[in-house]
Amino acid sequence: MHPMAQKSLLDFFENLAEENQIVHTTHSPFLVDTNNIDRVKVVFVDKDGYTVASNNLRDGVDPLDKSSIYAAHAALGLSVSDVILQGCRPVIVEGTSDQYYMNAIKLFLIQNKKIAPEKELVFLPAGGTSIKGVQGIIGILGGKSEELPVVLLDSDKNGLDLKKSLISGLYKGEFVQRIISAKDITDIESSEIEDIMPYTFLKRAVDRLLRNDDVDVEFVDSYSVDAPLMPQIEKFAKENGITLKNGWKVDLARNAKLQLLKSKNKPEEKYVNMWISLFDKFDTSEDNL
Repeated sequence: MHPMAQKSLLDFFENLAEENQIVHTTHSPFLVDTNNIDRVKVVFVDKDGYTVASNNLRDGVDPLDKSSIYAAHAALGLSVSDVILQGCRPVIVEGTSDQYYMNAIKLFLIQNKKIAPEKELVFLPAGGTSIKGVQGIIGILGGKSEELPVVLLDSDKNGLDLKKSLISGLYKGEFVQRIISAKDITDIESSEIEDIMPYTFLKRAVDRLLRNDDVDVEFVDSYSVDAPLMPQIEKFAKENGITLKNGWKVDLARNAKLQLLKSKNKPEEKYVNMWISLFDKFDTSEDNL
């Protein structure tokens, strides 16, 4: 099937999924929906001979799963190609969880007619706060354009250190406005991208993450909306002897996206206004140059 026809098939599946559960397997990157990469599971046989279906799409987690992961990674590479070839607007984020949050918010705002972007917004994870990760993506994007993409960062120590490095290098001078920090949106010191998501859409996953029958207290009893969420979760887990599994932040983001787009509960107006303001910054940070 022609690649463009495969993408049309994804749209057909999406329509069917409104009233049906759809499961499909593929080795084709064109049948991996990068706007909903959280739905993807990699399936492989582990070293003990068991079939594993995992949400973990990180390369090199297990030598046996590399070939299974290939289609998803190729799809993400094609999304970068779409940015270059079709005039999309790229926004670099730190990691996969940030990509999930931003895609969820984008889809919510578009579905509710709060924004109507002239260009498709594509969120590209840099794989952390390494300057090399950001420079690598910029190098790919720069193959067709001299413009520097917008970068969205946490306002924790790692995010601030990366911002400082970018400002002293590639984003020196007038390009500084293309770096957006979480604090610019939340007004909370050391805030992260998770803090632009209402806790009501994270609560179910947080409760499951911090569940411990030997602990009498609940996280919500100590949670403060005026402080960054991630350090609060980590502190609660440490104080109550709860081990946070690898990839827990991505699991939170995946569940938050599902809650936001499927729940009948609507986010508070202050969060919707916050999101609109953020997406306005994606436009104005480039258009003002």
